[in-house]
Amino acid sequence: MIEISLAANSKDLIDIKNLQSENLKSILNLEDQTNFGFVTASYSLAFLEIMHKHSPAIIAKDQNKLVGYALATTKAVYGHHDLLDDLFNNVDQKIFKDYTLKDTPYILVGQLCVAKTHRGLGVSQKIYEGFKDFYKNNHRFLITDVDNQNLPSLNAHKKIGFEIIDELTYGGSSWSIVLWDWHK
Repeated sequence: MIEISLAANSKDLIDIKNLQSENLKSILNLEDQTNFGFVTASYSLAFLEIMHKHSPAIIAKDQNKLVGYALATTKAVYGHHDLLDDLFNNVDQKIFKDYTLKDTPYILVGQLCVAKTHRGLGVSQKIYEGFKDFYKNNHRFLITDVDNQNLPSLNAHKKIGFEIIDELTYGGSSWSIVLWDWHK
């Protein structure tokens, strides 16, 4: 039974860091990247603690073992990580429907990861539903970017309800900026 909650303590953050480290694109072979997806950024435990202070991550546990997470990221962490800063800068320049995103309350997914043992079981969808439950009262949109080479992740985001609103290039990769409108 998968339980969804907010990260609550330093053990949860250490478990997030460990799962992140196991799924970095830089250590996975091409077959695993293609079939299972990957995460690109490596965040230090100190940065995870800063993120947690402002907006705790949403975590999935199976029998008290962390099997997935989504990092919640607000502008309160701006200036601490170049990739996230770049994403905030890009998003703030976008208009979605009649909304200037810079002037509309949104929250970013700093990263989402599901353990290999639990992929294909709907864990991402459960995490995102938890994300919505925990954060929709203060934010209109949930936004992230997905490496276009990460088709499993891009397809999972579309299935949940994210829409591609633009593309950007950095780190030698092409990325889709995706948005989920929580108040449709």
